[in-house]
Amino acid sequence: VRKDALYCDAPQSLRRRACRMVLDETFSRLTAWLAPVLPFTAEEAWLTRFPNEVSVHLRTFPEAPDAWEDAFAGEEVAKLREARARRALAC
Repeated sequence: VRKDALYCDAPQSLRRRACRMVLDETFSRLTAWLAPVLPFTAEEAWLTRFPNEVSVHLRTFPEAPDAWEDAFAGEEVAKLREARARRALAC
């Protein structure tokens, strides 16, 4: 979705920097969350990105900022979980 911003925008443009920040946050969280399930893959990805850092398995899970909380999304997910639970009981 943001490939044009990454490749075509000026290196210091706000849109490009914002896109890179989102990608960096996503990478940080995904490697931490997936490390217990995919230990070798997560470690390889982490050390490729940060070769002089400590192992991905020695990190703590990143805290999500309070500003990221979305009550509406939480309510929608709760509705989906409830629907799935009803469906599972019906089967």
